[in-house]
This record gives sequence, C-alpha cells and structure tokens, in this order.
Amino acid sequence: MAAPIASCAVNLKLSHKHYCALLKREKRRTKRQEAARCRSTGVVQAESETEGTSDEELRRKNEEDERLRLHEEWLRREEEAQEAFQLKQKREEEGRLRQEAAERRIREEIAKQEEREREQSEQAHREREEAVKRLLELNDKPEEESWANPEAPEDYGTERDRQHCPFFLKTGSCRFGN
Repeated sequence: MAAPIASCAVNLKLSHKHYCALLKREKRRTKRQEAARCRSTGVVQAESETEGTSDEELRRKNEEDERLRLHEEWLRREEEAQEAFQLKQKREEEGRLRQEAAERRIREEIAKQEEREREQSEQAHREREEAVKRLLELNDKPEEESWANPEAPEDYGTERDRQHCPFFLKTGSCRFGN
C-alpha cells in the first residue's frame, strides 16, 4: 500500500521539506482509499479513529519495509562480496601453487646442472690423475727412455773434452758425469 513512499525515499535523497510533502500526500491518499473502502462495505467509522491509527500503522509499516529492504540489499551485497573474496583467494592460491611449481622446477634444474658440473669436474680430476700416473710410469722406465738429454755421438769429441766443452766452460760441470 505504501510502497511508493519507501521506493521514492530510498531511490532519491529528498530534502526534509520534500519528504514531508510526499508523506502528507500519501496520508491523504490512504485516507481517501480507506474512506472508499468503508463506503463500499457500508461501515462508517469516525474520521479521527481511522486517521490516527492508519497513519501511524502505515508509517511503521513503511519504516519496517524500508528496513527489511535495506537489510536484504545489504545481505545481497555481502554475499556478492564474499563470493568475490573467495574467488580472489582461489586465484591467489592457484598463482601461489604455480609459482611454487616453477620454483621447484628451477631448483631441480639447478640441482641437475650442479650434478653435471660435479661429474665433469670429477671426470677431469680422474683424467688428470691418470695423466700424472702415465707420466710417473714413463719416468720409472730405464734411463734410455727417460727425458734426459741423449748421449753425444762418439765422433763428436768437443763436448767430451772438458777444456773445449761450451757447457763445462759456462757451468763448471760436465753433464756426462765424471
């Protein structure tokens, strides 16, 4: 019955003056409707009784309807906000899981790379050790095969002669021994 007041008051921000004018208009309308109902049913009530009771009840009912409407609107907005929040939380969780998976893959790749590098360094170390062993084995062989300078040929006599040997003249010792 009094829905137009509630909808007008909520949808538009009316000044107090306009609101009171609208309320008076609504009261007059309800009085006329009540009088018409009474005429159609044949019941005649005192004007003062209907005026006081119906206006106050109408105002209370309008206020209660308005409160209920506002409360339902608030509940709807709250539900939408909760859904949006849950959706946001779900997206953040998915993003976090994707990031963790990417970090895990990166860590695994780094571990594999470090393992490869360690294996390569171990392989290089083993190869160096083998090369050193081979060199040591070569040094352990008899003197003919060692790294020492070869003997001078027999027909070339200047180096075996201490007085004319250039090495002996420089160092004071002979590389061929005594």
